[in-house]
Amino acid sequence: RPRPLRPPAPRAPCVPLLASRLPTPLRCALFSRRHYFRERLVRSYDFDFGFCIPNSTNTWEAIYDVPAIDASMREEMISCPYETTSDSFYFVNDELVMHNKAAYSYYSAA
Repeated sequence: RPRPLRPPAPRAPCVPLLASRLPTPLRCALFSRRHYFRERLVRSYDFDFGFCIPNSTNTWEAIYDVPAIDASMREEMISCPYETTSDSFYFVNDELVMHNKAAYSYYSAA
């Protein structure tokens, strides 16, 4: 069983992506992440990564603000392990190329 995590604090997370030596142009790359607690949407992020020249190496970094979670929700997230989840979707040319799911267990930093 994975080690529990601390509940997320407001900060500027980073989403690094790398595309390397693709044989065709990469158009319309989109990354979407959804965070849920007990199947209720808590946060949602979308990142558009423009155009990529064929046979090149490209990196992108998206830095974004995370809104604070109120104290009562933080306590609920801590007391309900693995009921906080996320879905990450990667699209290229409007086609889903990868979907990741994750579940989180948090602990109090007291």
